[in-house]
Formats: sequence, C-alpha cells, structure tokens
Amino acid sequence: KVVSIPQGPIEWTWLSNTVSIISGKSFNNIIIYNFINVIIVIKFVLYLCNLCKSLYLENVQQLMAAQEPLRSEIACIQILIKEQLSVLKSTLTSHNKIISDVRLLLKSLTKIDNVGTASINYVTKYCSYLDHFMSLIEQLTAFNEPTIQHVNVLLKSIQSLHTKTPQIYDDLLTILGEKGLLIKQHKRPPLVRQDSICLSPRKGLPRDPHTGKAVQKCNAYAVSVWRRVRMKLEGRDPDPGRRSTITEQVNWVINEATNPDNLALLYEGWTPWV
Repeated sequence: KVVSIPQGPIEWTWLSNTVSIISGKSFNNIIIYNFINVIIVIKFVLYLCNLCKSLYLENVQQLMAAQEPLRSEIACIQILIKEQLSVLKSTLTSHNKIISDVRLLLKSLTKIDNVGTASINYVTKYCSYLDHFMSLIEQLTAFNEPTIQHVNVLLKSIQSLHTKTPQIYDDLLTILGEKGLLIKQHKRPPLVRQDSICLSPRKGLPRDPHTGKAVQKCNAYAVSVWRRVRMKLEGRDPDPGRRSTITEQVNWVINEATNPDNLALLYEGWTPWV
C-alpha cells in the first residue's frame, strides 16, 4: 500500500521522542529511576531502625539507672535477713534444749488416762508446728534471688507461724496447769500433819468388828514419803521430768535444809529430808 507523504511542518520533538523510545533509552532511564527510589527507601528504613535502636538503648539505660537504688536496697535487706536468721537459729537451739525436758514430761503424761489423749494431740500439733518452722528457715536460707511469688509465700508462712506460736505455748500451759503439773522452781508443796502418824493412845488401832483383829490400813503419808525418797535417789527431785546432776542435788538439799519455810512442819521438828 502506498502511504502518502505527510504534509505540513515536521515536529522534531515528537520525532526525537519516537527515536528515543525506539532506541530503548527511555526504558533504561525508567529502570534507573526506580532503582534510585528503592535505594532511597532502603536508606530511610535504615534511618528508622537506627533511630529506634538509639531510643531503645536510651530507655534501657534509664531503666538500669532507676533499678540501681532498688538493687542496693534489696542487697541490704538480704544482709539483714541473714543476720536475723542467725539470731533465729540461735534462739531455736536454746528452745530445743529447754523443750527437751518438757518432752520427757509430756511422754510421762501420755500414760495418764485423763491427760494422755490431750498430750498426744499436743505433741502431734507441736511436731507439725516445728516442721513448718524448719521449712521457713530453709526458705530464708535460700533467699538469694527473690521473686514476688517467693516473697508472698514467705510472708504467708511468717504470718501463719506468728498466729500459731501463742496458741502452741498456751495449750502446753493449759495441759500442765489443769492437772496441777506446773513445777515452780525452788518450791515444794507444804507438808501436812496426818492423823495416821500421830494417833492418840485412846484411839488405838482400828479393829475388824467381826474378828476383833487389828486392821492395817495403807499409810498414804508413808507411801508419799517412799515415793519422794525414791525420786530423790533417782535424781528426780525437785524436777521429776529429768535427772538432776549430783551438784544440783547437793545444792537443792542445802537450800531446802536452810529454808525457814520447812521448819517445824512435822512433830520431829526440822525435817527437810522428807
């Protein structure tokens, strides 16, 4: 087909653009432009990352600076806890030495019908209390890196022991007090004159109305003296709950022999040996 020749003036700009498109120069420019845009975006992303990193480091430093006084305070509290724990262990050692004598007495009480059940229940309750106490000491010993949960558990244990402690010792005093088993230091029950040891000649000995023979009754006072002499020989005077040493027994006898309260309680006169 024959194409007619265009008429009129020639548009050189259009022609130049046409030639550029045909030659591929414009396509290359588009690729370069897009590549530059990608580089700009990457640089912007890197800038944002660096900015976030600097803000993060600054916040971390501020938090560390704020935590430093708290760390020092926690260290001081841990030192104080260790010191108080040493005092607590020393007190518990002294307590165990004292309670060992009470355990002997409680062991004797378990054989008494009226007190035995209460004593057994008390010993069981006391063992549970002591186990709880030892568990608290172990937890305080391992108190190196405390957490909120750990501190809450310790506070509950301490509060529980604080509530139980008065009741434990009140129950012990109740058991001993109700049966008249409290032993006061350097105190002895008063000696009472009994008719069985000072009978008048007019009264004579009691006799059986059928046979007329003299009836020998159990002398309660003599039995009590026999028991006290036996306790003294076994070293359980004045405290029947434990054996006293020879020195303690000698000191006790001297104190009783020179005690004016023991003067003329019997017809023999001064008789501290009974």
